[in-house]
Amino acid sequence: MVLPDIKFKSSSTGGDGYDLQKRVNPLTNKRVKLVAYWSGILKTDGNGIASCYVDIPQFSGDLRVMAVAYKDKAFGNAEKHIKVADPIVISPSMPRFLSPGDTLSLPVTITNTTTKSQNITARVELNGPISVTGPATQTISVAANSEVRPVFQIAVGQKTGEGEVILKVNNGTETFNDKTEITVRPPSSLQKISGAGELSAGNVSEILMQNKFIANSKTAKLIISRSPVVQFSDQLSYLLGYPYGCVEQTISTVFPQLYYTNLVKSISNKPGRVVEVSVNIHAAIRKLQSMQQYNGSMSYWQGGNEESWWGSAYAFHFLNEAKKAGYEVPEETINKINNYLSLKVKQHPVETYYYYDASGMEKRKNIPSKDIFYSLYLMSLYSKADIATMNFYRSRTNEMAMDSRYLLAASYMACGDRKAYDDLLPGIFAGEQSKPSTGGNFYSYVRDEALALNALLETDPTNSQIGSMVKHLSQQMKNEKYLSTQDRAFSFLALGKFMKANAATKATATITSNGKVAGEFKGDDLTITNGISDGSVKIATTGTGKLYYFWEMEGLTSDGSFKQEDSYLQVRKNFFNRFGQPLSNLNSLQQNDLIVVKLSLVNLQRNKVENIVISDILPAGFEIENPRISAVPELAWIKDNTLPDHMDIRDDRIHYFTAIADKPISFYYLARAVSTGKFTMGPVSADAMYDGSYHSYYGAGVVTIGQ
Repeated sequence: MVLPDIKFKSSSTGGDGYDLQKRVNPLTNKRVKLVAYWSGILKTDGNGIASCYVDIPQFSGDLRVMAVAYKDKAFGNAEKHIKVADPIVISPSMPRFLSPGDTLSLPVTITNTTTKSQNITARVELNGPISVTGPATQTISVAANSEVRPVFQIAVGQKTGEGEVILKVNNGTETFNDKTEITVRPPSSLQKISGAGELSAGNVSEILMQNKFIANSKTAKLIISRSPVVQFSDQLSYLLGYPYGCVEQTISTVFPQLYYTNLVKSISNKPGRVVEVSVNIHAAIRKLQSMQQYNGSMSYWQGGNEESWWGSAYAFHFLNEAKKAGYEVPEETINKINNYLSLKVKQHPVETYYYYDASGMEKRKNIPSKDIFYSLYLMSLYSKADIATMNFYRSRTNEMAMDSRYLLAASYMACGDRKAYDDLLPGIFAGEQSKPSTGGNFYSYVRDEALALNALLETDPTNSQIGSMVKHLSQQMKNEKYLSTQDRAFSFLALGKFMKANAATKATATITSNGKVAGEFKGDDLTITNGISDGSVKIATTGTGKLYYFWEMEGLTSDGSFKQEDSYLQVRKNFFNRFGQPLSNLNSLQQNDLIVVKLSLVNLQRNKVENIVISDILPAGFEIENPRISAVPELAWIKDNTLPDHMDIRDDRIHYFTAIADKPISFYYLARAVSTGKFTMGPVSADAMYDGSYHSYYGAGVVTIGQ
């Protein structure tokens, strides 16, 4: 007997399913069908024999049958192997995926397992965006206990989606079938366009949903609300969909979900998908527990040993807020972080701070680390304030960054010391502007102001600065082209607290798309996903007050088009054979060739940039053979290989996580040419996860592999 599959329900706090299309193949299927069956408990007859019937799916090979027998207190077990093979065995040689525009030579090995020669007819049938360009049927003679290898020519249309390759072999008396599911995935990543606005009652707003996305990939969404936060749905959607689970991103993904449950569900409203906010938050709590190290700190990556002070404080913040919201959080986890923070603040570390002064000049100076004041503030808020360390810095405010001064003042206010709070609090959040940092404590001007605003709202909600800071932060969120996960998370926390008491409004609206009514807004947040992906959408309002709307479209271009550019970073890929000789012509590769792929990254600004992800999208004819080239003796000619901070390998792409200073760095991996044909190759990309202005996209093309 074979034990059944055990299915686990899991949740990724970095997003799942379709939302992962930013960096992974958006189309997946269960191409490999596992043969695993559980018969249940069987009773033997008088001869000790029990029977069961198993319907075996498409399979050729060896199966193991296991049985466990018991009677009273006696137990026994046995196993036996069974060979499974049809008289005619069909074995197609196919890549794991295809791309629009690919052409494929599909060899099919047909094995005659009988002792007689057979005349067979082989036929290929295709479903989805793939078609046969040559003969679909071939008649062949195959000798006894031997095999033949007919080849079919396949082409992929300019569409993405699920495809099927069905092979049928008839020997005159019986037809044998083999079906393979294959995805036709885009050779570049998901692209999005969006917009937002506000509308006073009595007016009409028109949105032109124009796009170049292919029909079977595009989706559209329109959200209408009486809350102005909906205008920033694109920022929240990006935050929720971020796919990578370092400690900062894990927390940034779920923190807003504590306060924006309804809006999160509206943003994530996709057919067949239900967002379980509580499941996400519980999953994040469990994951943070697994990332905690012996000294109470949080490791930056799950399974890593690099502690993150800011990540630990951030986790302390989130876990305490989750506990306040009614979620079960282990006290031991919180206490261990608290002990870690209380030790770190006493060390009085200094960091180099990069900023722009009031005249816009770029400068730097040494300051008390920003981690200190975030930790002091949280300890004052949730546990026991470190008054001694607070007093140590009270007379050193001229050495501190602007947001640190707000946090230190709020720390005193949380302790009930109004006088110290009034003495320390700056009169306005202005003067210097942090230059975005891609590591450490991830500071930026937007994040710093949002963090300061959070502290005011928590400790002094009637402060006169709050109104202007909210207005300024809202403008920053609308105007900034690139915002990090820290920018978004703390901005949403601040705006959520400020806008909890929503302004009274009685506005309603009718939404039409191309002249047809698509929905009616009557007060509750409205999300429309059907019938709005083309043409014109109009929102006509009545009543009093204002409404706010956000729209977004996403899709894939069939040709994988993208904007090739270098912005502060420059990434390139080059190809070599195993002996280090450059491969300048990728249209003359042969099946089974081993290719060394080199990814080179240059920092055009020469300042240190952290948390960069390099993604290389492979053509369908390639398979990654070995990402660890140091284990291959033949590649001793490689002298500049860099060890990444983290690596993620997929069927059709590879990701490297790294940092770069003023010296170029390189990464190498081995790929093998496994399928013959002409294949679209996607670009290599590099971007800083905490500052999208640092990016580079380069090197798409075509690869031809012959026999």
